[in-house]
Amino acid sequence: MNPAACISSLIVAVLGFATFLPSARGQSETGIIARNRLVVEGTLQGGASLSKAGEEAAVQAIPKLARAKKAAGKRVLAISGNDPIGKGDFASAGDITIRFAFEPVNLPPGAYGRLVVQGSRVVLGEAGATKPARYDFSAIELLAGASIDLAGPVTLTTDGFDKLDGVIGREDLPGWLDLRISGRAFTVGPKARVYGSVYAPESTVRLQSQSRVDGWIVGDDVTLERGGHLNAMRMVWSLGSRSDPRPTFPQRAVLAQGRLERFIASHKARVAANLDFSADIPELKLTRVAGNRKSAKDEPEERLWYFQACSLLFLSGGLDQARIVIEQAPAKGQARRESVVATMTRNDFEGILWAVAREKIPGEAVRRIEADPLLQSLFFERSQRRHGGASENL
Repeated sequence: MNPAACISSLIVAVLGFATFLPSARGQSETGIIARNRLVVEGTLQGGASLSKAGEEAAVQAIPKLARAKKAAGKRVLAISGNDPIGKGDFASAGDITIRFAFEPVNLPPGAYGRLVVQGSRVVLGEAGATKPARYDFSAIELLAGASIDLAGPVTLTTDGFDKLDGVIGREDLPGWLDLRISGRAFTVGPKARVYGSVYAPESTVRLQSQSRVDGWIVGDDVTLERGGHLNAMRMVWSLGSRSDPRPTFPQRAVLAQGRLERFIASHKARVAANLDFSADIPELKLTRVAGNRKSAKDEPEERLWYFQACSLLFLSGGLDQARIVIEQAPAKGQARRESVVATMTRNDFEGILWAVAREKIPGEAVRRIEADPLLQSLFFERSQRRHGGASENL
């Protein structure tokens, strides 16, 4: 079904915050976002309401994901039994196979080829880390009796999770696993466990009988089979008290996309916008629709768009970092287009927001700046000067 044909937007209240999505028949508070089709026959419970069996939903606007980085090493590394492992063994490794290892194998962050684990325990992440460790694999096979445990928070990107019959993540801290799958089908096998968030916007995702996922799932076509279990829950990420729930990557990505749709709707026929996750840093590109620009000078409206774009990306559970690009259509008689580029973090945004608006409450600060073109220009200039802004001809 085409969400564009629907009359109104739907507010899906998920785990303490509202996500605005295109209206679609049968969409409900499920903790699962499916772009084309959602079928729930198993058990769905937790922070979201239960979904009826056979329910279908469609969400078209899900940002794409970057492919995994290619492995720097070429050597095939095979570990089994009591094989000794040197500190430099992983530096040149491409494909890694670990079968029935007697001791846990600690895998350092990096980019690798195919990872195959059977009857063994692999540990990812760094103890005491305050930022996620990044891992890239061309493919993963987690076979029976295998587990991927976490010593700290991780962001794991793979081009295909081809087999999952074991356990991945930590039951006590599912917020530590940010699993991103850029392609191919993803099936959680019988008795397999996933503790964390799964972002697979172009994949067919299937949770088979007796499987369990504690977290969130985003996919193209998602099926929870009879006997399968998904506990849609608020993630706990805090390393200390574990009392700091915050949205996971799938939640933040969909939240930002929903805000972007409302932004586009409020500026119809004047600006086009696209949110892209195909690089390490998410990028939001704003382009003035051709024919709507009167002169080569920046128009006040474009400063407003820039500020609103930053707000929708970073406020209230938004992204941690993003690149904002304003691609300005050329004025009449001008052959080239200009591009304004800025890379910001959420802390950058919050600091400039307070410095410009002098309001402690973020919502009040946003409203004040939105109502004042001078403050919009000041916000733009400060963010360009202090946080990597650049202007270039295209």
